[in-house]
Amino acid sequence: MHRVRTLSTTVSILFAATAVAHADEPAAREEPIELATLEVTAHPTGADERTAAVWVMQAGPGEAPTMIGDMLNQIPGVHLPRAGGAGGKSTLYLRGGEENHTLVLLDGVPLNDPTNSRGGGVDFSLLDPAALDSAALVRGPGSMRHGPEAISGVLHLDTVAELTPGHRAGVEAGGDGLGRAAFRSVFALGHDGDAVALGGTWHTEEAGDAAGGLDRVFLHGAWHRAGAVEFGLRAWHLDQESSAFPDDSGGVRHAEYRTLEQRDDRQSAASLRLGRKDEDGSWRFTADAARLDSTVVSPGVAPGERDPAGLPASVDDIRLSRYRAGLVVERPISSWTLSGGLDAAREDGTDDAILDFGGGFQLPAGFSMTRDRFGAFLEGTGPVSDAVTLSAGLRADRFDDIGTHATGRAGLLGTLSEDTQWRVNAGTGFKAPSFFGLAHPLVGNPDLRPERGRSLDAGLRHTFASGRGLLDLSVFANELDNGVDFDPGPPPRVANVAEIRSRGAEAAALWRVAPGIEVSGALTYTDTRAEPSGDRMRGRPHWRGSLGVAWTVRPAITLDARVTGVDAVPDSSIPTGDVMLPGWARLDILATWSVNEHWQVSAACDNLLDRAYEEVVGFTAAGRRLRIGLSARF
Repeated sequence: MHRVRTLSTTVSILFAATAVAHADEPAAREEPIELATLEVTAHPTGADERTAAVWVMQAGPGEAPTMIGDMLNQIPGVHLPRAGGAGGKSTLYLRGGEENHTLVLLDGVPLNDPTNSRGGGVDFSLLDPAALDSAALVRGPGSMRHGPEAISGVLHLDTVAELTPGHRAGVEAGGDGLGRAAFRSVFALGHDGDAVALGGTWHTEEAGDAAGGLDRVFLHGAWHRAGAVEFGLRAWHLDQESSAFPDDSGGVRHAEYRTLEQRDDRQSAASLRLGRKDEDGSWRFTADAARLDSTVVSPGVAPGERDPAGLPASVDDIRLSRYRAGLVVERPISSWTLSGGLDAAREDGTDDAILDFGGGFQLPAGFSMTRDRFGAFLEGTGPVSDAVTLSAGLRADRFDDIGTHATGRAGLLGTLSEDTQWRVNAGTGFKAPSFFGLAHPLVGNPDLRPERGRSLDAGLRHTFASGRGLLDLSVFANELDNGVDFDPGPPPRVANVAEIRSRGAEAAALWRVAPGIEVSGALTYTDTRAEPSGDRMRGRPHWRGSLGVAWTVRPAITLDARVTGVDAVPDSSIPTGDVMLPGWARLDILATWSVNEHWQVSAACDNLLDRAYEEVVGFTAAGRRLRIGLSARF
């Protein structure tokens, strides 16, 4: 459950387990919605996304979901299914794009891993929403500013949005062995603007009937120093052990092998930011380093309807090291702002894999690959009339293995009145083949071509009811060439097998119906098909929506309720072959009581009506569960 609040920049969905409500919160909720432009501070280039379709989430009073997908699924254009309960993988389909077409940044550091079998798709079961302060999702091609991976969009996640001194902590317990704890402390150092933040979360859970579970520890820190040259340093570390049925196994309902897949994920990263801004312009230097490790012990998948051979048992020890640096310079010229940047990256990935066919027969299936990239971009933003702003740019990336590729984007933002904005965007995206797709010794294909996307979207944002309501509408059309998928052959291998077309519309609304009562909702229609066959793409529903009500019963007591619904979804597994999963709807509720200015008690019930459904074939979603939490702020 996530109450909706507005910022001066745009609509914000509240999430964070450890914040407590302030006594003056009801009054703050009556502030009018403003339609100001939005600047997303990105890495490595620093991106002004004012013309794009952007959705911002900001930490605030309330209680976080146990999985980040429960929060992100409320954003229009997002479908983030989970394979069962705790421990099950969860990957993002944005505007009908593939799982690896969205670039995901945590404190500016990419989480996409090109060595995994999803071609760089991020497993969101590794992320804890209680550790996040803010997020911004840019829908549409982002390759021009961010390099590869961003055909569908870019998701910026930040552990610390503002270094305001203070301390907060929270604990929570619930069904299925759920236990969570989180803390964050921010200390002021020296003069104004110098601060250090330290935080961490712990999460343990069992999936119950869905089988499996997880144990996670996440630690993070930040150091900011103000001055003529601004300095920022951030670091984080993740350690998670989880278990679940393997991908394509048919899950708890259909898997013949009942042994669970065991995963041990360890990720560490650090990022540095230096910058200066004055009336003559600005510059920003960024650098980061990350190590993403994962050990997966899989029992394999028995032969079935879709694959008469099945998948053998395996052990994968995956390691990725990534190093990046970038410099951006911006200069005002009359009423325009021109910016240019250079950035470079090195990725070094290894998978020490062993396939076990039984009877003592084991086959090495490991690979190793290194990739160097150098990129440059040029962009201009400025007015073309009193009511219209243009932003346009070009980018080129030189890869040591696949040559040079260019991308571009242009957008217009206009105002019809002080209450109404419109936007139109067109752009191209680019994704280099993954290490897994190129180099895997059994199914890899060294002749893979890069995927290239084209996108067009238009939108309208309007406030109504004297600034107490907001409506955001978008339509989009995407085309993808050289789509990558598994080709059963012969020979079986990863190949460029599909041209993919997505068409859709998105709507989101917020309305303060009366003092203390807010209604919010989102609705997305997406039709994604492979061409020329016209077949629907796996894992993507036509319709997805949510409707929530937040009621401040008294200044210290708030009740939230949200209904989430999805229509039928095409899916597939080795035991079942192609299937159509039925649509579903669920109701979640939350009650919070601010005992005083420091302490808050919460009670939540997930899936209140105990609906049985599957988001991934065979993986039964978690049933009804009660959670109780206590949090404090000082």
